[in-house]
Amino acid sequence: MKEKNKKDKTTNELIDALFIGQIHSGTPPKGWYNTWEVAKRYNLSRSHASKKITGFLRAGKMEMRKFRMPFGNSSKIIPYYRVIG
Repeated sequence: MKEKNKKDKTTNELIDALFIGQIHSGTPPKGWYNTWEVAKRYNLSRSHASKKITGFLRAGKMEMRKFRMPFGNSSKIIPYYRVIG
């Protein structure tokens, strides 16, 4: 079991090294939402919210940051979004 945790840690370090400065640790600040939260907030399906987010990102009306969030015994990288302006 310890070997698996060691491997996960090494994998996480590799991912962080590849995306240095692009992945933030900890809880996202107030005003940042993931796709599920955007969908719930605006009463949209998850796929429709994803399409809307993509359009806003391309238009420069939203920005994205990736956060490493704890998930069970490991962690996942989850994109969060906020409206600019």
